[in-house]
Amino acid sequence: MNQLAFFQEAIFQLTSSQNPEVGIGHLFRLLQQKIPLDTVLLQIYDPGLSTMRILRVRTQSDIFKMDKVVPLHANELGDWKTWLREGSVRRIDQASKDLFMVRLLETLGMKIGASDKSCLIVQLHAEQTVTGNICLMADGLSRYTDGHVEIVKMLANPIAIVTHLYLSLQKQIKMTKSVIEENRFLSNELRSVAGEDIIGADSGLKDVIQMVEHLANVDTPILITGETGVGKELIANLIQKTSSRRQGPFVKVNCGAIPDSLIDSELFGHERGAFTGAVARKIGRFERADGGTIFLDEIGELPLQAQTRLLRVLQNQNVERVGGVESIPIDTRVIAATHRDLPKMIQAETFREDLYFRLNVFPINVPPLRYHKQDIPALVHHFIHKKANTMNLPVVPSLAPGAVDPLLAYDWPGNVRELENIIERAIILYRATPIRFDFLLPSMSSCVCTTIDEIKPLDVVVRQHILSVLKVARGKISGPGGAAELLGVHPNTLRKRMDKIGICYKKRR
Repeated sequence: MNQLAFFQEAIFQLTSSQNPEVGIGHLFRLLQQKIPLDTVLLQIYDPGLSTMRILRVRTQSDIFKMDKVVPLHANELGDWKTWLREGSVRRIDQASKDLFMVRLLETLGMKIGASDKSCLIVQLHAEQTVTGNICLMADGLSRYTDGHVEIVKMLANPIAIVTHLYLSLQKQIKMTKSVIEENRFLSNELRSVAGEDIIGADSGLKDVIQMVEHLANVDTPILITGETGVGKELIANLIQKTSSRRQGPFVKVNCGAIPDSLIDSELFGHERGAFTGAVARKIGRFERADGGTIFLDEIGELPLQAQTRLLRVLQNQNVERVGGVESIPIDTRVIAATHRDLPKMIQAETFREDLYFRLNVFPINVPPLRYHKQDIPALVHHFIHKKANTMNLPVVPSLAPGAVDPLLAYDWPGNVRELENIIERAIILYRATPIRFDFLLPSMSSCVCTTIDEIKPLDVVVRQHILSVLKVARGKISGPGGAAELLGVHPNTLRKRMDKIGICYKKRR
């Protein structure tokens, strides 16, 4: 193949894909037919910091996406600028004799092998400025001839153009991701403005709201405690909304919903090849929350190993990805929440005491609904309007006289979440008439116990309640108007609970 034909083929390979990185890969394989070539590096020059950033490493068997910085010392910077004026390609016959190449090879480590290298460095010009270089490497000494240099010089400008397009594409992708994150944040803000207010802020939850106000301009770790369904996440949302970090990301993590084997990867990220299936680098939740807040819901569900790593993050304000060796500094505020009794877990050695003290700098306990029943009428009004909007009802349902009385008599073991579910069931049942709760929950008032002798086992109370709902649903479990829909649970979940407490649902089919 003569030079003209080779040049034409090289241009064809470079432009064979809309993705510049694919085109550079095709050129890599073509060049291997003409010159010794084992490794290609893409480096970007940062004149402000006088450094070279390694972005990509391509070997015969793999591609590594990197972001490593190699500083240019003062004497090296002068030499580097000199050879840039002398020609577009620099030949190095023995990399171990060049100070910059020595540090470059040390940075790459095991990725390209330990043997000495021969190098051709192609300077990249874009818009009449030097943006970086492509470094071609071959194992061994003095592998490149003047003829090899001429071949690479011939391709210097096309490579620079395609590389500039590749960098522009990466910048565009980064900007697009930034816009998506900003839109997500603005959407959350709009939802907050549209009605995610705290019901009871001026009455039953007044003390909690006052504590939140104290946290507006500090970055202290916060531990929110309270029973299931009291609204711990709403309090975390309010803290973020009123804090100095409200413009930053707000990353939520349910620690109880992530398998133990993946918790480290989810929280702290992982490097490519860190474990089976890690085909690419993954940014962890803590890094995503940099400059903002991370909300660790159900913190009591974290395994001990993850607790140890979390403690280190809180102490040092940096993370290490799984399989990585670098410490990545972060600026992330931590809000944790749990319904578990952490002091008892500490005694049982299932929760670290030092992590508890780190998180418990400013504790907030959200009281259960039975301790602020004065907020129930306002909550009922709020949920009726919310559900009517969600269900696209033409008219907001009204309440029958005295409808709220049974709700005020109930003890609410499921708290606000249970109240919301009961209101939704009532709206489904009483579509054409004012909403009532006495028929839907006939055993509510009997659940209020005044003496120890009146206390019933939980399974007995649950059994009575399920039987009453089955009576309303005429024995139907699944489908529209079935007991599962009325109770707000999956039919299989209800069947398992009925099996456990001895309700024979098969006879009811």
